[in-house]
Amino acid sequence: MIPMKTIFSYDKRYLWTKGERSLSKIAFRQLLQTKTKGAVETVRKNLMTHETSVVSLPFASTEEIQSWAFHIQKTYTHLLVIATGGSSLGAQAIIHAIAGSTSKTKVLFLSNPDPDEYRRITKGLPWVTTGVLVISKSGKTLEVLSLFLLVREQLQKKLGKQHTSHLFILTQFDENPLYLFAKEQGYTLLPHVDIGGRFSVLSSVGLLPAAVSGVPIADLLKGAADLLGEYQKQGFSHAVSHFVTAQYLAYTLGKTEQILMPYTERLTLFTKWYRQLWAESLGKERRGRGVGPTPIDALGTVDQHSQIQLYNQGLKNKILTFIELTNFDEESPVLRKIAGLPDAFKEAASPLSLIVRASCRGTACASATHESPGGILSVPKLDAYHLGALFLFFELAVILYAELLQVNPYDQPGVEEGKRQIKKLLSSL
Repeated sequence: MIPMKTIFSYDKRYLWTKGERSLSKIAFRQLLQTKTKGAVETVRKNLMTHETSVVSLPFASTEEIQSWAFHIQKTYTHLLVIATGGSSLGAQAIIHAIAGSTSKTKVLFLSNPDPDEYRRITKGLPWVTTGVLVISKSGKTLEVLSLFLLVREQLQKKLGKQHTSHLFILTQFDENPLYLFAKEQGYTLLPHVDIGGRFSVLSSVGLLPAAVSGVPIADLLKGAADLLGEYQKQGFSHAVSHFVTAQYLAYTLGKTEQILMPYTERLTLFTKWYRQLWAESLGKERRGRGVGPTPIDALGTVDQHSQIQLYNQGLKNKILTFIELTNFDEESPVLRKIAGLPDAFKEAASPLSLIVRASCRGTACASATHESPGGILSVPKLDAYHLGALFLFFELAVILYAELLQVNPYDQPGVEEGKRQIKKLLSSL
């Protein structure tokens, strides 16, 4: 049988290790063809339900988003995005990954009510030519509302009543306080899809800042749509299913720390987005007991010199996923043979991309010998198309993983008590 062509490949050769809690090909195949297969079928049947509307986003029209992005680009030199959590991480990950923006509008993010960070970001901002996008699905997010009030005051000082045209509020159109306040003040209201922040990257939450930054957002959605089509056709034989099976099998063997380590700087913020997606979707209580893996972000080759020592000789409770970029946008010059170089310099004269790929494969091989299994997810190119597919790959993966764990990937009840305690403390001051 000729294997079906897929956007990404998942190389499992370094997953099979020796040791008491090692992954084996036999156990992998048994899990894939039984429990994973059943979970895949359940997920595929439920893909178009309300809770999993994440899969409808790749097919949505971008016309309105593009129109607002063009207006902002034409009107402002800067766009300040006030958002936190997934409502901020997704857009930041897109903009950081897709280099070469042609937009003249600089996109900045305020995500943390750290006074020093607030001053660093806003100091010297040309408020007269700055638009502000405030994102909060619930309209109640403390950090977002706090930063919004500070920025609003700055705009009012500089612009008076004209400040209203500089504020864009992306929230659900219901009776939430941000929506009601924005409506009363005459600010521009933009609808937030009925989906949680960590799954919202391919909605206007992630796409509007990306479009303002010059990212071709239609390509993002096309990549996601094509990845979804693959998954729906191939089911448990797709790379998503193989990846999740490896992660879940490792989890059942006590390898609860699950590391994502891309070998490209451009995916640094993507791993932050992954960390939230994994943590909030999978870390839950089930029948009174806590379950779920701990996601860890790392970066190759840098963290070969900081974390790999722990992964290889520390506790045998880890599984790694390496992301290998097959083709870089830029290649380093090929150095001609230089006579008289010390032996230690010979490998250093290799093209940079070759050094990076050899580092990825070599690290995966070495980790496997130390009972730290690692799969390699190969990405052909890091453009908008492949990035969109990568986002959906991990969204589908976490939904499938949650089905195997028998937890709800869409809620985060563990966050609510902290919110209540913070509110109580602030009210008492």
